[in-house]
Amino acid sequence: MGRLIALKDIKKVCCKVPATSANLGSGFDIFGLSLPLYNKYVAYINPELKKPTIIVRGLGKGIIETNEVNLVYQSIKTAAKYLKLKINLKQIVLDLSYAIPLCGGLGSSSTAVVGGIILACKLGNKQITKDQLFNLASKLEGHPDNVAPCIYGGICSCFKDAKNTFQYLPLNYKKNLKIVINCPINFQLKTAKARAILPQSYSRADLVHSIERVTLFINALNNDHRHWLKESVIDKIHQPYRAKLIPGFNEIVKASYQHGSYAAFLSGSGATTAAFCNNKDSKNICQAVKKIYQKHHLNVKQYVFSINAKGVIY
Repeated sequence: MGRLIALKDIKKVCCKVPATSANLGSGFDIFGLSLPLYNKYVAYINPELKKPTIIVRGLGKGIIETNEVNLVYQSIKTAAKYLKLKINLKQIVLDLSYAIPLCGGLGSSSTAVVGGIILACKLGNKQITKDQLFNLASKLEGHPDNVAPCIYGGICSCFKDAKNTFQYLPLNYKKNLKIVINCPINFQLKTAKARAILPQSYSRADLVHSIERVTLFINALNNDHRHWLKESVIDKIHQPYRAKLIPGFNEIVKASYQHGSYAAFLSGSGATTAAFCNNKDSKNICQAVKKIYQKHHLNVKQYVFSINAKGVIY
C-alpha cells in the first residue's frame, strides 16, 4: 500500500508542443510558422527506477525510440547539464503522445528540443521564460526558424544579430489565412539528406533574387497582398534542389495554384508540402493534390489549418 501511495503522489510535469512549417519558400532558415497540431510530453521521477522509462503513444508508437537515444530524453539531459539542474535521469519516466505526423518537414526535432528543455526546467524546479527558452533551444537546435514559431506561435522571421545571437520578429498576417498541409505517409526525407543536396555557394543573381522574394513575402503578408505571395515563394536557394528528392513536387505546386492557392512550397526540408489559401478553395486543393500523391503511389494525410497564434503550452 505504501508503494502505491508513493507512486500516486509523484508530481507529473507536462507541456504541449506544436508542429511548425519552416522556410515557406524563399525564406531558407529565416521564416517559420506555427500549426495547431500538438505533441504532449509528460515526465516524472520514479525513485524506484534504476534506468529511464520511455512510453511512446499515438503516431510515434513503433517509430520513436524508447531508449536513451530518444530526442526528448536527450534534450532533457542536455538542458539539465547546461542549466546545472539536479535531475536523476536514471529515475525519469517519459510519457510521450505524438499527434504530429513523422513524415518530415513539420519541425519534429524542434518539438523535442523545446519540450525537453521545458520538462527539464519543471523537473529541476526552475522557471524559464519564453525568451530564455528561445535562446537555449536555438543554440541546441542550431537554427531558430522552427524554434521561434514553436515557442511564440504565429509567423516568425529569424536572424542572427551582430553579437551572433539568434533573434526573431513576429510577422503580421490576416487571421483568415489558411494553410493546407500534405504529409506523405509512406515516404520520408531525412533532413541530413535534404541539406546535403544543397550547393556550397550561390551566384550573386540568385542571392539578389532571394533577398527580393524575402522582402516581398513580408510585405505581401503585412499588407494582405495575397496576389504577390505566389511570386514571393519562388526560391533559388533550396527548393529547386530538394524538389528532385520528392516525387511529384512540381506537379503538386502546379495543381495547388490551379485550384486557388496563393502560394505553394515545401514545408521545411520536406517531404511535407504546404499551400496558403482561403477556406473556400482548401477542399479543392486537397483533392487535386491527393490525386498526384496517388499517381506516385504515395498515401497522404492532409490538414487545413489556420495559423496557430499560441505556440508552446506549459
